[in-house]
Amino acid sequence: MSERMKSEVKGVDFVVPQVPPEGRMNHSHIYIKLIDASKRKETNVEIAGQIRKILMKYKDLRYRVNIPSALGGGGEAQFYPIRGSLLGQDFNKVVELAKLCTEEMKKKPGLVDVEPGLNLNNPEYQVRVDRQKASDLGVRVIDVATAVRLMFLGRR
Repeated sequence: MSERMKSEVKGVDFVVPQVPPEGRMNHSHIYIKLIDASKRKETNVEIAGQIRKILMKYKDLRYRVNIPSALGGGGEAQFYPIRGSLLGQDFNKVVELAKLCTEEMKKKPGLVDVEPGLNLNNPEYQVRVDRQKASDLGVRVIDVATAVRLMFLGRR
């Protein structure tokens, strides 16, 4: 993918794939350094469009092409010129509304990479330890956490 970006997208200086060492195995980033704006014809938005055309060919891939804000900021928030939040007591209702809002926003011309920040592809198990019983048995909570992690992820 990195080589394809470098060879097919005009205005790219270099590409660095970034895969997290552990954790979300279905998640990665590609950092694309552009040639200085004074030395290329393409705008950042045009280059982002070229990248989207390549990525949309991968039907099972969820992607987002981010252009850092000129205003700066920190973390991933710097990439979102428009950002909203949905809050509520009922998780399922919030998810339903997020999906509805996402579909409506995708219909608006000029809005690209519209995606809710909720990722339902990362299943989660929560284990609640009865601390009193564990203590009575001489089992530490960290030992339970380690055993559960080992059960799901195996040894590394």
